[in-house]
Amino acid sequence: MDAPDYYDVIKSPMDFQTMRKRLKLDFYKGIPDAFADDCKLVISNAYTYNREGDYVHDKAKELEMAFNRLWQKYYSSTETGAAAHNNLAASTRPALVQIKSEYPQDDNDTPVYHVM
Repeated sequence: MDAPDYYDVIKSPMDFQTMRKRLKLDFYKGIPDAFADDCKLVISNAYTYNREGDYVHDKAKELEMAFNRLWQKYYSSTETGAAAHNNLAASTRPALVQIKSEYPQDDNDTPVYHVM
């Protein structure tokens, strides 16, 4: 990461790689609020570290709007928390992959992540 002061500015880091690992390990199963908290933390960190008008800050705004819309649609329904979580997680995965795919690839075809 090309942000040497990131951990001086951001005291509670969170990223999509960590969230993906947690999804695979069923970390969020039965506690959908933990998923929401982690997603909100990624967004909050992007706002804190990046200035308004920067690419990452603008993408964080888009992500926040999409997340809130999906959360309202799937979690605020009449379903139980676990069912809503499963629906939200399934519907969010393509959106996260799509956002990730917008970033340039390095020579090894590895995604280059911006600080969020």
